[in-house]
Amino acid sequence: MTQNSRDQKKNPLAEFRRGGGGGSDKRPMDYKTHILIGVRANGTMSVICHWPNVPRQAEVEQKIEATREPYVSFALCTPTSILPA
Repeated sequence: MTQNSRDQKKNPLAEFRRGGGGGSDKRPMDYKTHILIGVRANGTMSVICHWPNVPRQAEVEQKIEATREPYVSFALCTPTSILPA
């Protein structure tokens, strides 16, 4: 297991911080950012997508329906604290 793999399991935002997560906007994360996280049955979390502001419900549902992973739940979150990587 690589360090990046361990980081992702410990922190679902690790991929987001590296520029992943499916968002098209490369702006830095701030308090208006919304992050869609998928949760697997074993508790592992993955960033599915992110938006620079509040997404429409239809956009969120599209991203959820397009996932190919077996997620048991989803969370649409905003950061409450932003820490440097």
